[in-house]
Amino acid sequence: MASRGLRADMILRNETWLSGSKYLLHPEQDWPVNPDHSGELLPDLPEVKKWKQLDVAFAQADSSEQQRLSSEHEMAVAKGQAFRAAQVISQDETVAAGENANLLCQLTGSSESELLSSITWQKKTEKDTKKQIFASISPDGKISLFNGDWQFDRVIFIGNTEECNGSIQIRGVDVMDEGAYTCIFTMYPDGTYDKTINLMVTVHPLVTVFVEVVPVVGESEEVMATCTAAGARPPANISWRLGSFSDSMKIVTNSTVHSNGTYTTTSHLISIPTRHANQQQVRCVVSHITGDQTVNYTIHIHYPPESVKIIPVEHTTQGREFRCDVEANPKPSFTWIRENHGPPAGAQEDRLILSSLSPDLNGLYICKASNQYGEASGSVYVHVSLETSKTAVIIAVLLSFIIFIGLLCWIISKKYPGERVELLAVWLKRKREKKVFP
Repeated sequence: MASRGLRADMILRNETWLSGSKYLLHPEQDWPVNPDHSGELLPDLPEVKKWKQLDVAFAQADSSEQQRLSSEHEMAVAKGQAFRAAQVISQDETVAAGENANLLCQLTGSSESELLSSITWQKKTEKDTKKQIFASISPDGKISLFNGDWQFDRVIFIGNTEECNGSIQIRGVDVMDEGAYTCIFTMYPDGTYDKTINLMVTVHPLVTVFVEVVPVVGESEEVMATCTAAGARPPANISWRLGSFSDSMKIVTNSTVHSNGTYTTTSHLISIPTRHANQQQVRCVVSHITGDQTVNYTIHIHYPPESVKIIPVEHTTQGREFRCDVEANPKPSFTWIRENHGPPAGAQEDRLILSSLSPDLNGLYICKASNQYGEASGSVYVHVSLETSKTAVIIAVLLSFIIFIGLLCWIISKKYPGERVELLAVWLKRKREKKVFP
């Protein structure tokens, strides 16, 4: 039942719309007879379909005419099947920029009665965004180039017209050559066959990992490292291997297209700089159709010196050496000061060398470490007693005497081989008698 423009609320209150006619509940023989008003219908009612009578005239043909029509029909069917069997075989091509691209295109399954009229190539590239014909190959295999700035030695016919092979080679392709190339076979008398080949030109990305400004320990987020895959086509994908820093660093990546058709993908590592992150290793992984690359990078964090410690390096009876130990980045400069005396004589960068032990050296020695972010200091007190000084002198004399005796024995052994013990005894006896050794 048509709504005839009734509103929704009127339809909901209409029992006939909801339940249908009441006579439907009675036996079919009790249903009212549908009157024939076909002749009374108005022609402009929208519900009435417009019928048009078509008069078809059939001409009686004799048997010879029927036979001719049957033969032509069979020939048309056969030709249609041959037309459907013919096809152009090709494949998409992907090459690196600077290499040669072979665009393969061959017509197969054509009828022997068909003759090759020409092979035409069209292109729609990054540079030429409108489809245009750029090459034509005649049946004798000669190629003509036009509607472009390609030199004749850039496009070479590498096919065979006798085999309906229209393949060409484009030498030294660049990214502007990327696009859709269509080869069109014109055959007589059946017409044209065509196929489109997609040429992709790839460029290997240049990968670098760096940081423009070395982050400084603080409380705000900074860029810890930047990984770029520059001059790529298609654009490269960048991911990171962060190890224990996976949860503390976030990654921001974007891509830029250049006028020459290449892309640069940039990925930033962002985090709050800490001393713990300094000298830690991360990896930038670049994925590309031309091959993947992995670059290791050491994170650098700048921070001021703190917790200066002065450590004894060497302790002998003749002197002492101390080293000023501190963590800082960049490496700090060191200043030594002896309290109430100024810079000590034995200060050498982070080292303090006291060449001899004397009570005159007693005092507080201070090491100050500083860089552009701050400074810190540590101290050590040196105390040398008088007894320690005398003992050092006695030990030094004894050591000198022992060295003198050893050297004398060596000289005697060279002058009197095999008699050094007896000669040494004689020499000592004469020394006691205050006689001169011969």
